[in-house]
Amino acid sequence: MLFFQAALLLGYCYAHLTTRLFGLKAQLSLHASLMLGAALFLPIALQPGWPPPEDGMPTFWLIAYFGICVGLPFFAISANAPLLQSWFVAAETRSNNNDPYFLYSASNAGSILALLSFPFLLEPTLRLSEQSTLWTVAYALLLVGVLGCGYAAIRNKNASSAQSDASNLTDQVTSPAPTYGQRLKWIGYAFVPSTLLLSVTTYITTDIAVAPLFWVIPLALYLMTFVISFAQRQYASLDLICRIQTPLLILSAMSFIWGLKASNVVVVLHLLTLFFTGLVCHGHLSRTRPEADRLTEFYLWLSLGGVLGGIFNAVIAPVAFDAILEFPIAIILACLARPLVGSSETMSAKRMLGDVFLPIFLFVALITPSAILELTTEEMGAYGLAIVCVVIAVTLLNFSSRPSRFAVGAAAVLVAAPNMDEAQNVVWQERSFFGVYSVIHEPAPGAHILKHGTTVHGVQFLNKENERLPLAYYHPDGPLGQVLDEIRKSGGTQNVGVVGLGVGATACYARDGENWRFYEIDPVVTAIARNENLFTFMSNCGAQSDVIIGDARQTLALAPPASFDFLMIDAFSSDAIPVHLMTDEAISLYMNRLKKNGTLLLHISNRHLELAPVLGNIAYRQGLYALHSRFLPKEKTENGFILSASEWVIMTKSEEAIRGLTENEGWTKMTFDPNSATWTDDYSDIIGAFK
Repeated sequence: MLFFQAALLLGYCYAHLTTRLFGLKAQLSLHASLMLGAALFLPIALQPGWPPPEDGMPTFWLIAYFGICVGLPFFAISANAPLLQSWFVAAETRSNNNDPYFLYSASNAGSILALLSFPFLLEPTLRLSEQSTLWTVAYALLLVGVLGCGYAAIRNKNASSAQSDASNLTDQVTSPAPTYGQRLKWIGYAFVPSTLLLSVTTYITTDIAVAPLFWVIPLALYLMTFVISFAQRQYASLDLICRIQTPLLILSAMSFIWGLKASNVVVVLHLLTLFFTGLVCHGHLSRTRPEADRLTEFYLWLSLGGVLGGIFNAVIAPVAFDAILEFPIAIILACLARPLVGSSETMSAKRMLGDVFLPIFLFVALITPSAILELTTEEMGAYGLAIVCVVIAVTLLNFSSRPSRFAVGAAAVLVAAPNMDEAQNVVWQERSFFGVYSVIHEPAPGAHILKHGTTVHGVQFLNKENERLPLAYYHPDGPLGQVLDEIRKSGGTQNVGVVGLGVGATACYARDGENWRFYEIDPVVTAIARNENLFTFMSNCGAQSDVIIGDARQTLALAPPASFDFLMIDAFSSDAIPVHLMTDEAISLYMNRLKKNGTLLLHISNRHLELAPVLGNIAYRQGLYALHSRFLPKEKTENGFILSASEWVIMTKSEEAIRGLTENEGWTKMTFDPNSATWTDDYSDIIGAFK
């Protein structure tokens, strides 16, 4: 997102400068040359020879890599929206000649169409190479269309008489320049929805609903606010939109109080908050837009606000915060960015003092039960919590007519919320490029639990008697224990590779004389597993094991062929399994790194995707023998932490290596599924794999 926002800013800057420095014919010639030059970088393809960094923070590497792969074509395309609108004004067409901004609404409508058509239409039906070819053809058609628009504008009699090729558009700018204050407001009103979009997306896809493609919904709503705000006809006043936004902001702030945040209702609440905040901010941008002769400058400041939002969320927040704190900050800014509702604001000392001290009184009232009476929200009970929520709602509603007081009041609620919630004992928390990791102490079973987002990634008992016992998905009574027991009968675990370290629980399956090597993409996970104050699996069982940092497709490729007797793929990002580790080419790589009678085990437990048929088709295509296990514990264990339900697939070149598992009723032989796709590096279908 940050890359595309930055490229958009560069495109808008280019459009602004060319319309100020050159005449219409020169603009057309220059832009045609730019688009033709960008065509030399087509068709779009990944560029080899750019391995990701090994420090686990590929932010700037990704931006540079995108720049190399798609930078120039996207830069050329991004300039089209302001350029075409400027040519539309220069052409002085009979309708809407003084208001080209409705074209910005059309542009964003096209973006929504593309956003929704890709995962639901293009990706399931076309390979990546075919998509790239189609995009190249569409780019050529776009070039013809842009040239046609420029030529039509030049031919227009009024445009020709108003401007010659030797003149420049600076002479045609007659409206007064916006003040510095107005420019700052444009930046601010673009910044708030941008940071809220990214914050909501990160929050709900990490902490609430870890679902594939869920990010499409907030982005579509964000784009829709542009479509509505810049449309020719407005069906709702800004005042009405603000009044609808008010309770949404209040409820979003209150949702951070324990017991109100982890539900589908809250997901809808946050999405509605994003939508109406976008309508408020983008509606204000639309209503304060300058005359048409200043439109390229207007879009320049608007895109700058968007980039700043991206920088805050993608660069600053992961380093500055150990949780998704940018979301509550975005809610506070959304309260502050509201225009006044009702009476005009006065700057009297009394009102200004009220803006500060009234929210402070609210904060003190909220933390009193927990700080003084030592009550958590659970101990308050339903009635006590309901009273607190009513007090918050009424107070913030009273504050809502003054944006500054409303923002400080929301901040008081958001700061007080964690102090009211002591239900989870988080003993350690850290954030990396890949998300937020939390280690939680569970006193009932006496264990430490590692969570990435909402997903458990490892559990360990704290007592000495059971501290070496792998738990959850890796319990000896589960599929992993069954597989290792079986292949050890033929001595098939001398050299073992594991993709995905987690808390290091699998290291305690290692025996004397075996060599275990772990592959982990995130250095933070390695630090967690080796921190003896959190987990001791590695210090007790895997202290001598190698841990190689980097993407498994990259690092495994460096290992010699036939390096392993047993290879386990257990890579997750919260509840999502990386697609590129489940393709035909990936399986070929794994099998190449296994010895002749080696065994490949893949852990595919997740809430949303049915991956077994995909892997079954790959095994059939490569002539491999494959079994599938959907394991459900016979007895429900405490909190599911001791022995968890899980799903696994095992593949070998030789059936003899795992023949004993075929007699286990928990394992079934996999066959070709004509209703499921075979994923490759050139094709995948996430929609088709939904459960």
